[in-house]
Amino acid sequence: MVKKLLILTAFLAIILSCGESIIPDGPGSGVVDEDGNNYDTVLINGVEWMAENLKTTKLNDGTNIANITDSTEWDEASTAAYCWYENDISNKDISGALYNWYTVETDKLAPTGWHVATDAEWTALIEYMELIEGTEYVWTCLKSETRWASGREGEDTKGFKAVPGGSRGSGFSDGDSRAVWWSDTLGLDYPFGYSVHDYYTTANREEFPKLVGFSVRCVKD
Repeated sequence: MVKKLLILTAFLAIILSCGESIIPDGPGSGVVDEDGNNYDTVLINGVEWMAENLKTTKLNDGTNIANITDSTEWDEASTAAYCWYENDISNKDISGALYNWYTVETDKLAPTGWHVATDAEWTALIEYMELIEGTEYVWTCLKSETRWASGREGEDTKGFKAVPGGSRGSGFSDGDSRAVWWSDTLGLDYPFGYSVHDYYTTANREEFPKLVGFSVRCVKD
């Protein structure tokens, strides 16, 4: 604990020496998407994040995103598409929508004035949480206190409310045990995504095929 406090003190001293103001972590101002859905937001390390998974069915220019329910059609899609987990709209308010990366690729998925979180922003969030909480506690502190399997719940100390939204490939999987979010950033072959499983305390950063359906978090411009 003493070592952690010394590191954090040094980190803050560097920021102050550079003449930068420190924005306290805490609630953000909120945001509304093209569908009229209201989202809580949260400030973490000076960055304003959505505190909920995106659930819009429209791009920010008003264009409808295709709602694909058929597994074969989903696998063959090469344009923007979304679905609800297990094609059940009751999951909308709980875990948001699952989007293929072709939707992210439009650069119109986030509400106006916001953008889909970048690979660099996800990395910075995790590194900041490692600094103040310790590597083994990052996702304990970001995971929600509900929805995860018994004994695997988080503490949600930042109000980030990371919930298990599952994923969609040829079928649906891990709806109550895994959270996966797209970044808007391409890797060597595929886009980067970040995932956390209920029994892991760290996030996996890896490349995923564009056709897979994942959750999305947005960041204020």
